Amino acid sequence: MEQEVIAKSKADWWNLARQAVRKWNSENHEDDNIGIQDWIGEQYPGKVFGWIPFRDQYGDWDVSLSGYPDDEDEEDEDY
Repeated sequence: MEQEVIAKSKADWWNLARQAVRKWNSENHEDDNIGIQDWIGEQYPGKVFGWIPFRDQYGDWDVSLSGYPDDEDEEDEDY
């Protein structure tokens, strides 16, 4: 059984997501390649790397520990 990887920060989460997209695209036919936004949508709903994806006020994907913006227990980092 493979142990789930948990992101240490929001920036770490985005790096792990990019790695997962690269892995998917390298293992599947080029016609089946996906972008990061589509990959997140495929994971939703649920936790991904210990965080919960959600749509922000602009309709873009973001992540938090609770699934809602402005978690007090996460750092506001650029990704």
